[in-house]
Amino acid sequence: MCPEKNNSVRSYYKALVKNLVRTDGPISRIALNKLTGMRLASVTDVTKELLKEDFIKEIGFECSKRGRRKVLLDINRDAGRVVTLDFNSNRIIGLGADLKLGISYRSRRIIPSNSDKDKIIQIMKEILYEIIESPPVKIAPVLGIGVADPGIVDENTGISILATQMKGWENVPIKDVMESEFGCPTFLESDTRCRLIAEKHLGAGKMKNDILMVELSSGIGAGIMSEGRLFRGSRGSAGELGHMMILENGPYCNCGSRGCLEAIASSKAIIRKLQEAIKSGTTSSLSKVCRGDISKIDINMISQVTEDGDKLSLQIIEEAGRFIGEAIANSINLLNPEIVILTGDLLAFGDYILNPVRGMVRRQALSYNTKDVCIVVIAEVGEEAAAIGMAAVVLDKVFCIPELRHQREYGTR
Repeated sequence: MCPEKNNSVRSYYKALVKNLVRTDGPISRIALNKLTGMRLASVTDVTKELLKEDFIKEIGFECSKRGRRKVLLDINRDAGRVVTLDFNSNRIIGLGADLKLGISYRSRRIIPSNSDKDKIIQIMKEILYEIIESPPVKIAPVLGIGVADPGIVDENTGISILATQMKGWENVPIKDVMESEFGCPTFLESDTRCRLIAEKHLGAGKMKNDILMVELSSGIGAGIMSEGRLFRGSRGSAGELGHMMILENGPYCNCGSRGCLEAIASSKAIIRKLQEAIKSGTTSSLSKVCRGDISKIDINMISQVTEDGDKLSLQIIEEAGRFIGEAIANSINLLNPEIVILTGDLLAFGDYILNPVRGMVRRQALSYNTKDVCIVVIAEVGEEAAAIGMAAVVLDKVFCIPELRHQREYGTR
């Protein structure tokens, strides 16, 4: 066999073993032999090379009552780092993570109001430099950078196509900008899909393969997982639940359409409705809480007055919950997920919004799809979920197994 083919096949098996140790470790050489079909001698040869490179390590022995105990291999979590950002119109969260998704460094920055595209990108760069130069991250090479984006993305080109909640944020070449600045492979993904990945790894989506994740914040979006794989659609924009038309001739949406779910039930829509109602003379204790300046009304204030029984806030939140429940019920009928996971700012309203959401799902979704299942649940991972999920995306990318064309020419039986 020519050296080129031999090197290609060897690279394939080296990448395969490295990735299996990362995803399935601790794992023995015998188990790797069974999973890959490689000769045991070839497994030993490849693992010896990876041990020498300090990418994997021996961590002890497999528990066994019979025969010789097998040595277990695991990824060396400190052999590299990945750095990720999650941003929206208000703030940026940055993380440095090791090869087992352990968080080694955190950063959080508020985006000043009226910041334009260039200012936001500059803040992103500042946070990335801060993380990369921090001692817990600096100890290992940075293998990749990931950005969880609040809008529509083209993951192949790394372009942020559109974020309807961010003025002027269109066709931003995130990948090119960050690779030019830092010289590291950079990847882009929808923040809701990243949250879904985090919940699959660490939260409410464990042991589930068909999942719908719905984010309820200033924007409304969905992440879809089918048979354990992300569903992106033909152009990568699947999951734009917020732009499902719910109310004919409803308010205009930032996308240019009318009656979108995002325009009538997002956190911004709820705040706007309350401001308009108070301005028109409707009584609400929010007037006192915001000290007469309705422009200061936010989700925390609304949550506070709903707990105190403010009728106007309760009415508008319940209405939003019904609209959201209708959209989720339609999605359940279309996709038949095992579970629907909710995340986002609106969960601050607790049962005041969850009860109408769940009530509408029970009413509108096919009972066959929801029978005996608590299908609508709350996300468990927390505010860092998108950045953590993005770290998992980056690791999958940098540990990607190259295509093998001459599979039988090296190490197989």
